[in-house]
Amino acid sequence: MWKKLTVNFTFQNRFVIRETDGDKSKTSTLTILKSSRDDSHLYTCIVTNSFGKDEMNIQLIVQEPPDPPWNLTAVNVTSRSITVHWLNGFSGNSEILRHLVQYKVDKAENSQGPSDPSNEIEVTTLEEAPSGVSTQVNVYSAGSQSLKVMWKPVNKTLRNGQIKGYNVGFRKTSTDEPYQIRDIAAVTSASETDGWHTTYLTNLDRLTNYSVVVQAYNKAGFGPMTKEVIASTLETAPPTSPVVKATGVTATSASFQWSRDPKDKSAITEYIFHFKTTNGEWLKRHLHSNDNSLTLNDLRCGTRYEAYLTASNSLGTGEPSQTIRFRTKDSVPVPPPKDLFLEVHGTSLVLLLTTWKDGGCPIRNFTVLYKPKTQHRWHNVSHQVSYGNKKFTIPFLKPGETYELLVTARGDGGAIQVKYEFQTHRVITTFVASSTVKHKSRALPFHKNLILIVPVVVSAFVVTLIIIIVVVCLRKHPTEGRTSGSVRQRGKQSADENVVMGDLSEKLTGTTKTGRERQSYYSSPTRRPILTSHIGTRGRRPDNHEYAEPYASVPPPRRVPDGVIRDCIKDRPNEGTIRSTFSRPEGDIWNDGRSTQPPGLWERYEPSSNSSQSENSNDRTSSQYSVGRRIQV
Repeated sequence: MWKKLTVNFTFQNRFVIRETDGDKSKTSTLTILKSSRDDSHLYTCIVTNSFGKDEMNIQLIVQEPPDPPWNLTAVNVTSRSITVHWLNGFSGNSEILRHLVQYKVDKAENSQGPSDPSNEIEVTTLEEAPSGVSTQVNVYSAGSQSLKVMWKPVNKTLRNGQIKGYNVGFRKTSTDEPYQIRDIAAVTSASETDGWHTTYLTNLDRLTNYSVVVQAYNKAGFGPMTKEVIASTLETAPPTSPVVKATGVTATSASFQWSRDPKDKSAITEYIFHFKTTNGEWLKRHLHSNDNSLTLNDLRCGTRYEAYLTASNSLGTGEPSQTIRFRTKDSVPVPPPKDLFLEVHGTSLVLLLTTWKDGGCPIRNFTVLYKPKTQHRWHNVSHQVSYGNKKFTIPFLKPGETYELLVTARGDGGAIQVKYEFQTHRVITTFVASSTVKHKSRALPFHKNLILIVPVVVSAFVVTLIIIIVVVCLRKHPTEGRTSGSVRQRGKQSADENVVMGDLSEKLTGTTKTGRERQSYYSSPTRRPILTSHIGTRGRRPDNHEYAEPYASVPPPRRVPDGVIRDCIKDRPNEGTIRSTFSRPEGDIWNDGRSTQPPGLWERYEPSSNSSQSENSNDRTSSQYSVGRRIQV
């Protein structure tokens, strides 16, 4: 029987027990399948028989490769060394013989083999001064007072860090003076792409030998110097570079002045001024040799520029002057007040673009948006309204409406956005339809555009109403025109229309109960007979009423023989007129509510003009009922 401490292995699959019998002995074997470090323990074998029992202890140690070291850290870093520290993991039940330290990883190893790598750390050694020198140093004569120096950078393996720049030292070869140093940044010219660095040594003496050295440096310090390279200036050469300075910069211009080196005695035929924007192409201005200043106009507002000057003569062009970097001033457009900028009409708005001030920087374009004040959505009239347009019109506005206008002005100096508020006129005088504005959005159909439909409908309604009134008036009074014409015609008739009514006038004049005279009316010979059903006393007007009913107190008319009429006319020179009048319209109501008699013609006798009293008493009645038609009696 086998035990691991108190654990019985009978039911574990990894533990196999085999027993074999001999002549006088018995052998028991315990096999552990796929052993691991956890199987390292004290095992006990127990033997029993009829005489008693015995046991034997066996110590099992399972050995394996160690665990990787952990907590790897760098505790000391210099330019040439790194000190690292770590902690050991599980040894694998075997003494660790050594540690394997690599540049990137750390491993432990024992008699059973190496461990897995430890955790990685990244360590950068400190910089130290370059240990190498620049290669291929070349010096050329660039004129009587200048030298051109070219060299290649230090080998990468010898830089010991990042190269910040180079010191170019020079001195006259015949002296022991210290070197004059020109500090050159690491990137100095376009030739850097070919691996070359270039610089010019100026203001040197003519026909003189100079010794030149180059020294690289980084953050940690200066490296060794190159060997001296000797070169000589020329006896005569192109002129040296002048000293240039900027004297004034505005939004669109820049002024410069320069002076020659007093040591330079070479002749100058012209100056060439070079300038460009930061990312633009170089431009040139050729100047006379006597010029010592220049003003650049028409520059872009708020833009960075670079400039340098060169001098030339018959031998060539000298080295360039020091590069000058400057930036023109900038200013955004200045908005005008509303009363100067806006011309408000009934259905349109005119923007006077020329009232904007450029502030020194040219205005390029405008963006115009508008909306009714009660709405939130802006209508974009145009993205690019050129400043060259003196006026810009927004048509199709609603009369009497309050609007908000949003104008963005863009120029070389920047952009500014201004908000205006205006109200269109309430009285519509004209409809402005300008072709200046081109809406990017699709125009509304006519049947949906209320601004156009409302005026058209109102105008059509007014015209129709006027036509109806004219037609009704013409239909209501068609006979008045004809009657007035007949009156004028009858006015031209001769006096033979008057008949002598001397005797009749005396008999026809009656007296009312109040003593006033009243006229008696006789019907015209063409009068229609009165229906008997309408004859009565109900609703009859009083006899003294100025509009007394016909035949109220006069007996029915009787026919007068023609002979009697002729005798009357012959015997009585007095004249009279019988006027026929149109009957009152059927359905008129008297004061007592009684309707009038059936339509018919009423006749009234008018005495001649010499009976003034009768004529005066009949004026009012004649003016209301008479139509001036005379008949001869």
